[in-house]
Amino acid sequence: YGAFELKFDFKLTAGANSGVKYFVNDSDKSKGSASSSLEYQIVDDASIDAAELKRLLGSLADIKAAQKSRGTTKRMGEWNQGVIRVLPSNIVQYYLNGTKILEFERGSGEFKELVAQSKYKDVPGFGMAPKGKILLENNGSSVSYRSIKIQELK
Repeated sequence: YGAFELKFDFKLTAGANSGVKYFVNDSDKSKGSASSSLEYQIVDDASIDAAELKRLLGSLADIKAAQKSRGTTKRMGEWNQGVIRVLPSNIVQYYLNGTKILEFERGSGEFKELVAQSKYKDVPGFGMAPKGKILLENNGSSVSYRSIKIQELK
């Protein structure tokens, strides 16, 4: 997929750590999961150290923290809805339960600066694949997904 809207419901358990990766390519030979793809972080915020703000639920994992207000996330064990919207203009938007929590532009100066300050700084072309697959990541904890729907955007 290139430009798309992906909607998915997810339910966390205590300590859960997962994610939805996109722009995953077969050429990515990294161990475990795709290291050159972008990720909508799915995690139990209570299990995150304050220093790890770029890993909060709904963040662009390890790159940019989500901006959530109180009450955006449902209680542990309840279903949440995430949305990843990638516009043809390379604007990417993340939503959590109907609230926009993050926006960035792939390839922009801000995006390149954020990547340069992240663990992905040495990955050539990080997050810039024109198209790719979707991957549900699991780091050994229990996370449930349902109602996964994708629509290409023109």
